Amino acid sequence: MALDRNLLSKIAELNEQGFTQYQIASKLSKSQSTISRHLKILSRKRTKSSYSQEAEERDIKQAAIELCERYDSLKDAKVFKFKELEEPTSLTYHKALGDCAAGYIDSNVLANNQRILLGGGKTVFCTANALMERRLDVNIEPIMMIRGMGLDEGKIPPWVNAISMATKYWILQKWEQAIPQYLDEMDGEDLAQKISEMKEKPSIKDAIERISDPDVVLFSAGPLHKLSALSKLAEKIGIEYYELEKKGVVGAICHTLIDKDGNAFKDKNLHEMTITIPLDRLKELSKDKKRHIVLIAGGIFKYEIIKTVIDAGYCNVLITDDSTAQWLIDEKNK
Repeated sequence: MALDRNLLSKIAELNEQGFTQYQIASKLSKSQSTISRHLKILSRKRTKSSYSQEAEERDIKQAAIELCERYDSLKDAKVFKFKELEEPTSLTYHKALGDCAAGYIDSNVLANNQRILLGGGKTVFCTANALMERRLDVNIEPIMMIRGMGLDEGKIPPWVNAISMATKYWILQKWEQAIPQYLDEMDGEDLAQKISEMKEKPSIKDAIERISDPDVVLFSAGPLHKLSALSKLAEKIGIEYYELEKKGVVGAICHTLIDKDGNAFKDKNLHEMTITIPLDRLKELSKDKKRHIVLIAGGIFKYEIIKTVIDAGYCNVLITDDSTAQWLIDEKNK
């Protein structure tokens, strides 16, 4: 006999409301044996679902343990199961990753009077946004790393401006005053002059002085891309994309370009156009187990850059998805 899914749904609803088999049979004008048979089917489904969920939880917990065992720089890791049939570049993915990160940070990291350094990008924004919804009671001091690159609304996806504005709104309205994330777009020389002037402002100078001594750093990582903000910023000051490739640049963290060994791309002019934490200081902080230097990143396009960041010792906590975690584990097993 074919399963009547509509009937099964009605029985499940009544059963959850506390009705007995006899009462359900009476309400639905069905025999008690029919109700009993459907309840047994529901019980098997729930048992299977519960088992699958428990097995899934075990798998991702085990993956987190194995990451810390295989990568000496990691003191902790959090892995989540990304179930959506979407690319890891989608906003759905970034929100899922941000929710996972916010849950971990809320439970294991946040405390009163912490100095928290925030990177840029979709992932950190989604984390900050999810964290805002969870914790408005904690008193923290946020500082934002910035790059001296404006945004031309006609040349970029609409979400970029929305996210940068929302990040500023979150900082300004929900926590404390923070330095602006973006500057108006202008040519290289004017931009350099503008940034130089900005760095003389008391609020910015104060932020720069404190930026190297955070309790918590939340940042992401991205592969080298011709249209990335740092690539465009480099182009503004005369460094072409092919030059970056030629010098072995593979991606960026904390508004700093790095090569496959995790070494920072050294260019004084480019460095002067950002306000960020030096990578040698980031590595030093990662060795301090009392501090939480959290890399929040995942997805097939970021596998290599994530491994580079971990191997270089720039983070001591990783938050990622199950597929990325498994790839990182497999790489260490080779």
